[in-house]
Amino acid sequence: MSLCRFALRHAAVEALRGQTLVGDNVKNSDFRALDIAADGALRDNSDKPFILIYTDDATVDGMGHPTLWENGIVELVIESGIAAAMGSFDEETGETTFTGYGVPATDTGMEAALDIIDRQVAMALHGDGEWALLFAHLHDGITKIERKRATLSDSGTRLAARQIRMWVDAKADPVWGAELAPAHFAKRFEAAVAGTDVEENVATLLGPADAPMSYEQVRARYGLSDDAASALVPEALYPGGAPVSEIRWVVE
Repeated sequence: MSLCRFALRHAAVEALRGQTLVGDNVKNSDFRALDIAADGALRDNSDKPFILIYTDDATVDGMGHPTLWENGIVELVIESGIAAAMGSFDEETGETTFTGYGVPATDTGMEAALDIIDRQVAMALHGDGEWALLFAHLHDGITKIERKRATLSDSGTRLAARQIRMWVDAKADPVWGAELAPAHFAKRFEAAVAGTDVEENVATLLGPADAPMSYEQVRARYGLSDDAASALVPEALYPGGAPVSEIRWVVE
């Protein structure tokens, strides 16, 4: 599991909670939000609008020193969905609307609701909250964005869905067990999830810190062979590897 991909999903979920029309109904890779019927139709098993976030494919190109720590360009997917049945009926007006926004539970209204969610997603991820700032710290830019939509009707239930696919230039993962500077994204993420149910997962992905960073960890960081590493740090000068006191932090 990639630490940065894990952090991207978690930070995006937390940044969006309570910031959009869906409220707290933001799911992290929980595909139970959508149900694919035997006939291929898309159904929703939630009683309110939802956002589903997951990471898809990733590509690494143009690397000088290929290493498996690199995450490259990661596809981060944000799906939102809303069904006509999720609206609330007002007995006084005789209209069904999506609670809190006055948007009618019609085809036009559902498209408007998705536009609202789309706008709110952008505002939340570019905001100045703790999780939005951490999300921005996890990548070096968004290289491409695609938006796709689907409007489906099955057994009288109308469902409108939209997908935002973002190709983000994700930060490389740190070497397992390496000591990291406090400003490193992994340390910031570790501090942000302290005391939560994912703290143990993050600790497992980071590994026990071996302070200071060893010669072997630096060799592993760049995916070097023993020969290549020895050429950089001659064995004759440093038998057994460079003294650990020479290296304190590798800052991404």
